[in-house]
Amino acid sequence: MSKDNKNRNFFELYSAGEVLAGAIYKYIEKWHNGAGSDNLALHTYLGFSKAEYALWVKDAKALPHILKARQKEQSATRLRRSHFSSIASTH
Repeated sequence: MSKDNKNRNFFELYSAGEVLAGAIYKYIEKWHNGAGSDNLALHTYLGFSKAEYALWVKDAKALPHILKARQKEQSATRLRRSHFSSIASTH
């Protein structure tokens, strides 16, 4: 990881294609080991809104959809409805 990456959160790096989705677990481990401010919530440390983090917790495969929603400037609430309705229709 370059020096520039140390000041960027997981989602910034993921959005730029500099880390893969699976790298999120290393960031979560770093947070549990004290990285970031003592008052920094995990979702903030990762670069998610609360709604985006909740969506990712329910379905880790939602990460590319969260990125796409941000690129389209969609809210996580709207994304959650469309993502989970598409999952329901395939089962």
